[in-house]
Amino acid sequence: MKLKRFELKILRFLQDLFPNSFWIHLNQGMSFLGDGGLIWFLTMIVLWFIPNYRHLSKLMFVTIAIQALVVNVMLKPVFKRTRPFYNERSRLLLRKEPKDSSFPSAHSSSSFSMAGLMIFTGFPYWPIFLAIACGIALSRLVLFAHWLSDVLIGIGIGLFIAYIMVYYF
Repeated sequence: MKLKRFELKILRFLQDLFPNSFWIHLNQGMSFLGDGGLIWFLTMIVLWFIPNYRHLSKLMFVTIAIQALVVNVMLKPVFKRTRPFYNERSRLLLRKEPKDSSFPSAHSSSSFSMAGLMIFTGFPYWPIFLAIACGIALSRLVLFAHWLSDVLIGIGIGLFIAYIMVYYF
């Protein structure tokens, strides 16, 4: 219970940091980029048409599929953790209420598996994609979609899967 209270304080702080509509809309936009891996699939398509990065595009596709299987099919149904907005309904700022469980964050996991691939393969524009991944992960906290621990574990899972994919495949 102490961890839950601590995490709620962090979420409230992040949401109240800039109590204006621009901050909220920015975070809603970042979260939208992560919905269904949208930004990552668009990136895969672009990279597919650049011969030097076709292999990275394939690796991204396989990695995000594995990440989705691990997080959405294997872990979320086991843990069934409720989302923080159930504790404070007025804090939910997502455009659409998620129906699946909170742990771990699939947005964070998919984003960091993709950014991790780019870092580990030496993709020259990896800092841009790392910034996007960080923005998506932060947005899940600001919008009260996830607990801090959901996001941190999601990041860890994503980076671990990316590492395995790059160094063993």
